Amino acid sequence: MKNMPVYLFEGKEEFLKEEALRKFEREFLKNNPTELNRTLFYGDDLDISTLASELEVFPMLFSKRLIIIRLAEMLSLSVQEFLVSYINKPSPTTCLVLEAETLNKQKKLYKAISKSGRIIVFKRYYDNQVNKWISQRVGFYDKKILPEATELLKENVGNNLRLLDEAIKKTVLYVGEKKVIGIEDVEEMVGVSHIGTVFDLISAIRRRQINDSLKILQELIKEGKETCHGIIALLFWQLKRMSKAKKLLGQRLSPKEIGGQLNIHNFFIEQFINEVKDFSPEKFKNSFEFLLAADTEIKTGIRRPEITLELLIVRLCSL
Repeated sequence: MKNMPVYLFEGKEEFLKEEALRKFEREFLKNNPTELNRTLFYGDDLDISTLASELEVFPMLFSKRLIIIRLAEMLSLSVQEFLVSYINKPSPTTCLVLEAETLNKQKKLYKAISKSGRIIVFKRYYDNQVNKWISQRVGFYDKKILPEATELLKENVGNNLRLLDEAIKKTVLYVGEKKVIGIEDVEEMVGVSHIGTVFDLISAIRRRQINDSLKILQELIKEGKETCHGIIALLFWQLKRMSKAKKLLGQRLSPKEIGGQLNIHNFFIEQFINEVKDFSPEKFKNSFEFLLAADTEIKTGIRRPEITLELLIVRLCSL
């Protein structure tokens, strides 16, 4: 990837976007001796003075600094105006990355990034593209999957790439040394209870069930179903969806319309909306801060990742 001062990772396909962001960050910081050269902000809680101060900081023991702004679609107008001025004359020692579901192409911020930086778009896959992705994803694990097994997997899981990836990883572990995944393998795994998955963890946290959340976390870590970084990423993904749902509720959209925009099945949307309603802006702000702190602790080795995650779960359940 050509070195640019500003990037925009934009699109509704959250799973691919998150993967690309993690890969970009790893490559950018692979020779960086310190976490101090990476800063993460969230657009719904970012002011000009904080951002300006960070953009003026010089890198430590490294040639470049990385600043990431997630939820860039929620930036205030004043911060957007400030960023337009900055992007027109960016710091040579800073790489600025914005992440958003979508930015208005008619606004100055989008035009400034388009002119001086690079925009990478992640569109949701159509049904006919999902089959090819499943085959490629299975190939990543040095396996092959029969066409009828692919269809069954998609039929039972849907076209949500994050959920499909979870199902593929489980199936790959299930088949072991077997090189080709058949329909019988998918049949075995599709019926497996989701207890102990990251999504059960998210659900337990939303219900503020500390003991259940910690038990699920321990099972995930013990069985190696998801890495500590993966758990952090998925928690962020769910919290981000809840934050967007809260905003859409304020716009008086119906639960069905919200489910359509966030790719949530009608069967689950009512429960999801009920859990979102009692989340205040302060709760979202604190939750994002807890996730950021946990992510930094894991990357810097301040504590064992398992301990950091346990503390994170307790904090999130206590909000």
